[in-house]
Amino acid sequence: MTRYKANPGKLSKTKKPSVSATSSPAVSDIVVPRASQMAGNRRRRSTTKVNRAPKVRRYRPGSRALMEIRAYQKSHNLLLRKLPFARLVREISNFYSREPLRWQVLGIEALQELSAKSSGNLEDVLQQF
Repeated sequence: MTRYKANPGKLSKTKKPSVSATSSPAVSDIVVPRASQMAGNRRRRSTTKVNRAPKVRRYRPGSRALMEIRAYQKSHNLLLRKLPFARLVREISNFYSREPLRWQVLGIEALQELSAKSSGNLEDVLQQF
């Protein structure tokens, strides 16, 4: 803040006397950062970790297997392809019969769905028929 001398003829400016170095600053001179400014600083520092590889999700033992089982139970896809499964069915049926059997496509598809849902192996499913 500037002060003027009392000389009415000539107005000259003089500086306010400075505060000595030993005195403490006034309360109004202390600058306190706001919480929003501090949060902004934290945000800026945390963005430097962008180049890291994404953290791999780790599951407890057995959890992943159960998730896969549920996914396969929900899906309508067949676990084995149709033609290799048909060859396997014909091979097993020819092993148990004296003459080769002829299979309809719907019969083999029904066997394939039944074998996917049953917990036993395919030979047990075929022996039921």
